[in-house]
Amino acid sequence: MLPHPDAKRFQAEFLNTAWAKNHSATWQNAETARLSAPGDYATSYNRMREYIARVAAQTGETLTPEQIGPELKQNAD
Repeated sequence: MLPHPDAKRFQAEFLNTAWAKNHSATWQNAETARLSAPGDYATSYNRMREYIARVAAQTGETLTPEQIGPELKQNAD
């Protein structure tokens, strides 16, 4: 799938926002991915949730969905 023609413009405008200037590159990249490829973002997010839950369980901790964050639907916008 080809990127949307406005993707570069969006990224440039996004990086110029106050939010982007005040958040780390990791946050910026995640937000860009969430907006430009929500299905792929949901897959990565859900995998990370599972990883965090596994690591917590290995240390004897049980995390609630409120602590980890809700599972994202693949077709979520």
